Amino acid sequence: MRAYVTAVGTSPEAVFNPLWYLAEARSWMPDEVYLFWNEGVKRELERVRELIGSLAEAYGVDVKVRADESLKFDESRPEEFREKVFSLLSRLRGGEVVVDITPGRKFMSATLFGAAVSTGAGVTYLHLSDWRDYMGRLLFEVPMAKQRLFTGEELLGRREAGIGGGRREKESPGSFTVTRRNLMAVLDSLYLDGIESFEVSLRGRPIGEVNLGEEARFSLRPYLEVPRENGGHTMVKEAIISGGMASFRNWEELRDTLYTLAVTLGELNFAHYRIYGIWHGKDSEDWEGERVKLEGFEYGRILKVLPG
Repeated sequence: MRAYVTAVGTSPEAVFNPLWYLAEARSWMPDEVYLFWNEGVKRELERVRELIGSLAEAYGVDVKVRADESLKFDESRPEEFREKVFSLLSRLRGGEVVVDITPGRKFMSATLFGAAVSTGAGVTYLHLSDWRDYMGRLLFEVPMAKQRLFTGEELLGRREAGIGGGRREKESPGSFTVTRRNLMAVLDSLYLDGIESFEVSLRGRPIGEVNLGEEARFSLRPYLEVPRENGGHTMVKEAIISGGMASFRNWEELRDTLYTLAVTLGELNFAHYRIYGIWHGKDSEDWEGERVKLEGFEYGRILKVLPG
């Protein structure tokens, strides 16, 4: 049996994102999730339940969430938390257990870490750089280059059995209607697949090239050939400026630029995907309410978890 153990803090996303990372990037999904909680995070606990339920449904698996009174503790009594953590991990010993120390207060993370080491459980920690910019965001709403999952290999110098696998298999390419924010999931998927540079084109005519790293870059072709029916050269310039190209700094502006180009020009190719947009507005505020059609995406399960 595979078990995942963590504590619920004030951020449901900090609880859920490491689990989602394991499921998608490491092909590891637990049979049971154990959540330690206290009276002050009851609302967050329910949100975590919902997110795990969405993940299980999207990935076609059955995951039981355990968060009964035996896992409830008084935050003012660290010794109670310690006793309950050690008791649970001792009981789960012999199974494939992963303890995540990302969410919660420092004493919770320290206790979970110590208990995992003592009982031989695996340990994970999802590091998020520039975390203040991404609080409250789900895993695939955040640039993947800003996130890194540490396991016992980095934290303890030991190899973790079971969670060192590669990415979950691709699905059949599909067609999806997505929001501007959802396009971050497509960029993240490319990054996870090791595709860090790709061409942007329109009907086979190259527009520019994207490079994904800690910071994203979009190099525009000096000479553009844009069909008249797609708006011509001038509208490409307007779309790039509206999408943030004038002060292009990060993945969000890359996402917005690709989105705005598709909405303005009607269609766009990047990497091996194609997106279509219908322009009904006159400025970027109008485009916020638009959706684009994404074709060829092989990870539709990710979009099922994201709000749309």
